[in-house]
Amino acid sequence: METIRERLLHLEGWMGDILNDEDRSIQDRLDLAMEIADKAAGQYVELTVEISKKLQVVDGELVVFKQAVATASGGVGSSKPKVPKLKAFGDARSSKELENFLWDMEHYFSVAKVGLAEQVNITVMYLSSDAKKFIRGVG
Repeated sequence: METIRERLLHLEGWMGDILNDEDRSIQDRLDLAMEIADKAAGQYVELTVEISKKLQVVDGELVVFKQAVATASGGVGSSKPKVPKLKAFGDARSSKELENFLWDMEHYFSVAKVGLAEQVNITVMYLSSDAKKFIRGVG
């Protein structure tokens, strides 16, 4: 809002007392209007040059950014991080080993951002021996 006020004051400074000066001829008013238009056109050109310079800087920074992304190791676009392979679960009869296996699977799914629908199928792939036989017998 303050910027608008400043611009209005600036414009009023250009225009002078046009509205209050009834003695001016039409030609004088036209000349003044043309002068104001020329000043506005000059400011437009200055603004265009300034914006062009800033765009050149931004274009240069964009090129540098693209090069940095292209050469970055691991790739920024990778949606899933590399996660170490889990150990299979099968012959253990210990509840502690089962708890550890399930805990590892939960963290694997969290880090790899695996959806709920895929979690059961992936978990079954990590079962072996008796555990896999049990699942086949239940299913």
